[in-house]
Amino acid sequence: ASVREHISAEYGDNYLPPKPNRFRSPRGAQAAHEAIRPTDVRRTPAKMRPYLDERQYKLYDLIWRRFVASQMAPARFNKTDVRIDAGPGEFLARGSVMIFDGFTRLGSRPGSNDQVLPDLSEGDALNLKELNPTQHFTQPPPRYTEASLVKELEKQGIGRPSTYAPTIRTLMARNYVKREARALKPTDLGIVVTDLLVEHFPREMDIAFTSHLEEELDEVEE
Repeated sequence: ASVREHISAEYGDNYLPPKPNRFRSPRGAQAAHEAIRPTDVRRTPAKMRPYLDERQYKLYDLIWRRFVASQMAPARFNKTDVRIDAGPGEFLARGSVMIFDGFTRLGSRPGSNDQVLPDLSEGDALNLKELNPTQHFTQPPPRYTEASLVKELEKQGIGRPSTYAPTIRTLMARNYVKREARALKPTDLGIVVTDLLVEHFPREMDIAFTSHLEEELDEVEE
């Protein structure tokens, strides 16, 4: 209630959705930690600045902005797809223009690959400025990074936020994987151990078994 009052007073009713935004927590999320919320929305980052050092201020600013933005109206965009006929070839261009900034007013806009297109009308003649022929080959899936591995564990329902970091540390400590650039590359030892485990313990090594065990543990807890 207090954040809705703040949004209406500070940014106007256009930024206030008709009902509070509600978000479903992903399965297994441990979302009860009160340190991720401001104690009072009126304690803005600007007001708290004199009492915080630089690192504390940046963290509080991030938490406060995300908290307020989560209860603001969505941003709106005009999205345009353009088909360009050029002889036997056909080219596609996709772009967008923001018509209302919504929650992104607090600097929370997610990354977008959309480009800004000029005003175009059907039948316009376009001049070719440059043609860059390129060839693309199918690439194998990239190796996991720590971030993408955690994302996959979340997707498969394996582990909990508190177990992700220890899991990766164990893989590194036992020399099952090594870090190359940002990627995690399995070592010869890791490959041999995995092959042996899959061969002799197929039930326990099945992803579905692990995630189902997590669900059963949750039932025990409840």
